[in-house]
Amino acid sequence: MMILKLLGFFEMQKSLHDGMFPVRWVTESCYHYGYPIFNFYAPFAYYVGGFLNLIGIDALNATKLMMGLGVVFSGVFMYLFAKEFWGKLVVCYQLFYISMLHIML
Repeated sequence: MMILKLLGFFEMQKSLHDGMFPVRWVTESCYHYGYPIFNFYAPFAYYVGGFLNLIGIDALNATKLMMGLGVVFSGVFMYLFAKEFWGKLVVCYQLFYISMLHIML
């Protein structure tokens, strides 16, 4: 799974560097015929990773940074969601959510 994200960030950075915005077509896919992968998958994380790659962070570290930010932001938004619905037990729900196994993988 990590290698697919890494390739997606690399392709997004390459397309952004070439001046393509919004990026819809990946030129290096399908034996260099191209494929509209960003029409079928949510491109926001790839855009952020592509911009991180453009400012000088290599693709592997941009991928790791984006996955880490996903875990942090999911915890923040779970806190806000739980605060809206459960009030004083919000910290318990938020800590339970962050410590769940599928988030850590």
